[in-house]
Amino acid sequence: NFENDLPVQLEERFVNPSLIPDYDKQDFSKTATYDYLMQKTPVTEVEHIISAIPADAETARHLGIDVGACCLFLHRRTWTGAVVATISKLTYAGSRYSLGSRYSPSKSS
Repeated sequence: NFENDLPVQLEERFVNPSLIPDYDKQDFSKTATYDYLMQKTPVTEVEHIISAIPADAETARHLGIDVGACCLFLHRRTWTGAVVATISKLTYAGSRYSLGSRYSPSKSS
């Protein structure tokens, strides 16, 4: 994936064909993969595992960075009920990505 003609993300996504059988026939230059998936199946659970990894030669080539440069790796799984719907492996050039969150802690009674 690119932003302002600069590669920012390398994406590898596996989609459960029993839930979304026509996924491989879509033109994702016109529709974002996430938007398409949300239209096709409800996501009931999401898991994110985030790691810092060094870029291997292939990743460095795709992202236009040096071999060994720091990358952010996100392993994401989504479920529809008890069935895994997607598995995504997303690698970001560390210098082109930041991670943040905002939440409200639950109050104990």
